[in-house]
Amino acid sequence: MSIPVALKLLRRSKLTRVAAKPELCQDKRLSVQGNGGFTLIEFLVVVIIIAVLSAIAAPGWLGFVSQRRVNAANETILRSVQQAQSEAKKNKQSYSISLVAPSGEVPKIAVYQGSEPPANDSPLWKSVGEGIKPGQIWLGTNASDNTATVGNIDQAPQAYPTTPTITFDYMGTVPPTAARSMIVVAVPAPGNSSNPVPQTRRCVEVTTLLGAIQGGRPVEVTGGTSGLQCLPR
Repeated sequence: MSIPVALKLLRRSKLTRVAAKPELCQDKRLSVQGNGGFTLIEFLVVVIIIAVLSAIAAPGWLGFVSQRRVNAANETILRSVQQAQSEAKKNKQSYSISLVAPSGEVPKIAVYQGSEPPANDSPLWKSVGEGIKPGQIWLGTNASDNTATVGNIDQAPQAYPTTPTITFDYMGTVPPTAARSMIVVAVPAPGNSSNPVPQTRRCVEVTTLLGAIQGGRPVEVTGGTSGLQCLPR
């Protein structure tokens, strides 16, 4: 074989190997990409981890949401009591608030002129909280017909004719019998909506004959007096 022919064959062999290299590299990349997914076991492990974390976090989140509802309802009641007192002073007429917790409905509150509660279909009745559904909050009070009994915080009645009422006179004051009127909102006990969870209670209280109003967290009264006291926030 002549030298020129041998050089031509050698050159052709090198060109063939160079042309084949991109295909080889591409095949390697395809091989790597094909082996880059998750296996079934890895996927199941991730799912199990997510489920465990969700189970741990869910109770705390639900408790947080429930307490937010209680706080919102308590704020609504506090504003309603303040509104009744303000209207009484401004208009020089008696104004009242009444509560009711109809069966299967969200507890309601009404602010109105006079001392006679409105009819059950009156638009004066408003929900104690926006977005609250039946059974999500517990509502109790010791007020009944403008009187208050210390240590007797009962669930608000379900019938409209027996609505707990607090009435402010034309000066925005209350009679002695209503000077310790308290309204308590709480998360219902699981499986027993007639009882509250004590740690979740919030309250609004008319504390003096002058109609002083405060809202906060109720605590057990000490010093020989039974019942609850609403501590200021």
